Amino acid sequence: MNEGVQWSCLVNRQAEILEWEDKSGATYLSQIPLISGYAHALLYSRFNRLSFYFQHQNQWFKFDLTRQQADFTLVQAVKNELPFELSNDLPPKIWATG
Repeated sequence: MNEGVQWSCLVNRQAEILEWEDKSGATYLSQIPLISGYAHALLYSRFNRLSFYFQHQNQWFKFDLTRQQADFTLVQAVKNELPFELSNDLPPKIWATG
């Protein structure tokens, strides 16, 4: 995955990953099952959006999860360098908005 490349998919209420813009995004994100779990949980939370940094296969990604109506979460991931304020010794930085 090249720097700045963005992947996206939809996750439904059954925690299934669905294609959205292209098959490659759904295929790539299906390799990270924890992400579909976060997307699924967002549908049942009081929040509309969840953003966090996540490490997978020695690469850092910025994830933005956004509720789409009541039945889907849009998952977007961008390959990123480790944010300056984070270190490898800290837990993931997560923030949510209502």
